[in-house]
Amino acid sequence: ASITMFTTLSLSAICTNGEISHGGPYFLISRSLGPQFGGVIGLLFAVGNCVGVALHLVGFSEAIVSLYTPQSFFGGWDIVFYAEIGLVILFIIAYRGVGCIIRFNLMLLFLMAVSIVAFLIGTFIPTTAKTNVGFTGYSSQTFATNWGPAYMEGFNFLTMVAIFFPSVTGCMAGANISGDLKKPEVNIPVGTTAAVVFSMVVYVLIAWMLGACVQRELVD
Repeated sequence: ASITMFTTLSLSAICTNGEISHGGPYFLISRSLGPQFGGVIGLLFAVGNCVGVALHLVGFSEAIVSLYTPQSFFGGWDIVFYAEIGLVILFIIAYRGVGCIIRFNLMLLFLMAVSIVAFLIGTFIPTTAKTNVGFTGYSSQTFATNWGPAYMEGFNFLTMVAIFFPSVTGCMAGANISGDLKKPEVNIPVGTTAAVVFSMVVYVLIAWMLGACVQRELVD
């Protein structure tokens, strides 16, 4: 989150230092470093976005397969199959234009808000299924036991960073639609900073709440 905040502050400094036009991050980089560096970095940024799409689609598909279809229906290609479906849906949304993308993002925002509220409520409701996997309800003893690091075999701090880092790579969402904002020099810094702070608070609260009501050993 600290890396994302530094990026957000740099982005805010550029946005508030002149007029913002279409082009998103490429425009901002080109205006700050010149067209030569801007072109090279813009190309790398585009390639990074392509890789990021594949990364998030695979993560999305793995979650679907592990939760709903643990038994393979496509000869071991289930993750690829669901990822391809997601890619087609994203292509259709992008083809329809920015307006469709914004409406889709609002729908995702609503779904995420519902999931966060459902998680918060679920931490107060014990069930047999949750108890069997280590749910204890809120307990200071459970929280104290889970406070320190205890990595599973083959995992360390860097692997945890690799798992968590994709969840904080969306800080450029506002800059990507700079040409469609009424006041990008205001909307981008305020919106991006608020989003990063809110996301950081939510992530920390979720980690603390899980650590206070779930035994790590049984989950592992």
